[in-house]
Amino acid sequence: MAYRFKRGDRDAARGVRRIARKRLDASLALIDAGEVDAAGLHELRKNVKKTRALLRLIRPRFGGYKRENRALRRAGQGISALRDRDVMLALFDRLAAEVALPRPQAAALRDALARDLTPDGPAPDEALLRHRAEIAAIRARIADWRFDARGFGLLAPGLAQGVDEARAALDSWRDTGGDDAFHTARKRLKTHWYHATLLEPAWPRMIAPHRAVADDLGEFLGDARDRMLLADRLDGQPGAAPLVTLARQEARALADRADPLARRLLGEPGAALAARWGAWWKLWRG
Repeated sequence: MAYRFKRGDRDAARGVRRIARKRLDASLALIDAGEVDAAGLHELRKNVKKTRALLRLIRPRFGGYKRENRALRRAGQGISALRDRDVMLALFDRLAAEVALPRPQAAALRDALARDLTPDGPAPDEALLRHRAEIAAIRARIADWRFDARGFGLLAPGLAQGVDEARAALDSWRDTGGDDAFHTARKRLKTHWYHATLLEPAWPRMIAPHRAVADDLGEFLGDARDRMLLADRLDGQPGAAPLVTLARQEARALADRADPLARRLLGEPGAALAARWGAWWKLWRG
């Protein structure tokens, strides 16, 4: 199911409702089909992130944004720990092999990490049922969503705001180098990638390369984040120093690759990008 606006959407407002329904319906169907494995959990989390990004695109024109964003964030948090554990353990295994950590030492560190990453909340099945109920409740409210615009005017302010927020977050990260600033920059760049994905049909030849660079950025920064989190969890543990050092070196290298791409991708203010993409949208829509 394409996460994009379609020329056949009567207007942008109809497109927003259609895309939101598709994402949430996909999650409900996945849970109802039975066992949800690691790949399934990844899809559930992606559907939440995609829907939240869609709503950020219309945030200035949607009075119900805060309510629905809170509901989606809560739904995502309920299942996030279930997948984070698998990702962290897989990364640990790779880095431990790369630094040739002795097996007994690696096993002890891995067991401690697994215990640390095991969620304290409800069991996996209960967490999925709770997630389903939360997603179903949001899905039921879509028909009642009301917007202050219907055409590209529904999308332009949020698109511009998203770009400006990403630019500001990147500046803050460059100035401070702090972990919090890094995480904010990563999230804002990911949101912009979602927005580019949604709007790519307006002129694929121009927006698709932009989206591809944003995708690369998201991968670099997401991988860097995983390494930073793993290093923080293992820091100070007996025998973990070589692994922590490698994780932080890789995180820094990934961040260094991302920075020049981000400077070019977001080289213009949000209003300028939104005006340009808006012109393409109007030509596409006829």
